[in-house]
Amino acid sequence: MVRIKRWRRKRLTRFDTKDLVWDSTRGGYIDPEDLGRGPVWRYKPFRKQWHSKNYHSPYREYPHRRLRMPNIFYIIKKAFIPIIVLVLVYFFITNYNTIGTTVGNFIEEVNKPVSNQLIENAIFKYTNIERANAGVAQLAWDEQLAQIAKEHSVDMATNNFFSHVNLRGEDPTARAMRHGYPVSTSLGGGWTSVGIGENIGKMPVGDVVGIGTVSKDADSIAKALVNSWMQSTGHRENILNPQYSVIGVGVAYDGTYYIATQDFR
Repeated sequence: MVRIKRWRRKRLTRFDTKDLVWDSTRGGYIDPEDLGRGPVWRYKPFRKQWHSKNYHSPYREYPHRRLRMPNIFYIIKKAFIPIIVLVLVYFFITNYNTIGTTVGNFIEEVNKPVSNQLIENAIFKYTNIERANAGVAQLAWDEQLAQIAKEHSVDMATNNFFSHVNLRGEDPTARAMRHGYPVSTSLGGGWTSVGIGENIGKMPVGDVVGIGTVSKDADSIAKALVNSWMQSTGHRENILNPQYSVIGVGVAYDGTYYIATQDFR
């Protein structure tokens, strides 16, 4: 099998008598006057070689190459990046304090947790929506019960536990009694209900298994919490219990989870 090796022909152009030319018989470049009359050719470098360091060097390999002056587009291209760098450096130096403050405020705003009060109000709203859908009377907001619920959420976030019973051994009813809150409710017909109903939950932001995507806003977090309670039989019964007439909601943030407590009476 014969292997054929391809070779690239050099670009040639007609020259004037001031250039050196290639003499194939001598194997080198000579003065064109030595050749006498007739067409003579010289090597023309490719465009990407016109401004190469080799081309401008006094010790360049091919002394016959002419120095081609760069055009305005070449000058602009070469000067564009240094000019942009200098402008940016000047901008950052003159606006250092302003930029630092702006970046700091932006980072602080991104890392700032959602308002707990807004989440509490949204939980109260979505709880009553679920009761309305089930044909159950709406719950009224009880500020004292909300303070009891808030205290328990803060306690769980601060002491890193998640339970209806706190580290003192107090259940929801015992915590309410400690605050002097009445825990007995008359049901009529001589019947009385004693105790406090409670739901607790914690919700991060982002993609949550079984819930979906939870955005970093009060409405999304509250809706995800209420939906998670509605998926649990015991929590659902508390939300839809017709014997309850008032509710208190408290939320705390532990750096990762929004911890919510619902107390019913």
